[in-house]
Amino acid sequence: MFRFALPPSIGPDQLTTSAERLRTWLETVLQVPCDVTVSQNYEVLSRNIVSGAVDAAWAPPFVCAQSEAAGARVIVQSKRFGQTSYASAFVARRGDSTQLSSYVGKTIAWVDPHSVAGHLLPLLHLKQLGMFPERTFKRQAFAGSYKNALRALLDGTVDLTCVHAIGQDEDSVAAAADAHLDGAGPQLSTVAMTQVVPADGVVVRDPQAVESKRLSAKLLTLHRRAPDLLRHVFFVEEFAPVQQGVYRDLYKVAPP
Repeated sequence: MFRFALPPSIGPDQLTTSAERLRTWLETVLQVPCDVTVSQNYEVLSRNIVSGAVDAAWAPPFVCAQSEAAGARVIVQSKRFGQTSYASAFVARRGDSTQLSSYVGKTIAWVDPHSVAGHLLPLLHLKQLGMFPERTFKRQAFAGSYKNALRALLDGTVDLTCVHAIGQDEDSVAAAADAHLDGAGPQLSTVAMTQVVPADGVVVRDPQAVESKRLSAKLLTLHRRAPDLLRHVFFVEEFAPVQQGVYRDLYKVAPP
């Protein structure tokens, strides 16, 4: 049995459809029985990769860094808009202030404590500005997924949230928001952008296993053979080769 884990950022309402589509594809290309699960949170995802509870996972950058340090390997890296790196964007409802300082005393929805674009990168950005979150915001909450965080923003539950952006391009913010919550993009304004970091990737526990090598080769051709799977399960345009060790610098955005 080959076990593959998806991150919680896809949202619970896509769990069944995404997991089943991926399981069917994996069994076809790996020619072994497969199981696909969606992790409860990023901490569980990281722990399951390191412990061997799963054989592979699609993981955000910080989990990639943790996993490599524990002996796993990132075999492919996500590419969006031609880039294998991304930033995080603070977003508010369209018409609200686009000055980050205006949100002192307001509320924010983060995605997950281990989400790079949904928490760690913007947290680092705030601290570099001397805006410590516990003193900056009246209330902070973890929504569990980008979709839930965007919903909380648009229904007025919070004043601010974050979403990934390609490079520091504002057009990609709307595209990312729409990928997680259809129609959200035009309702948002970008407030601030963070630095750029390596993109998410697919991690394998045993890089020497036959299934791991076959999976790497198949993922690199997925944009030609199954582009719908890329768009609807991974939200990427293609997977690219990855240079080992590229995630090491992400330890500076480790959660406290």
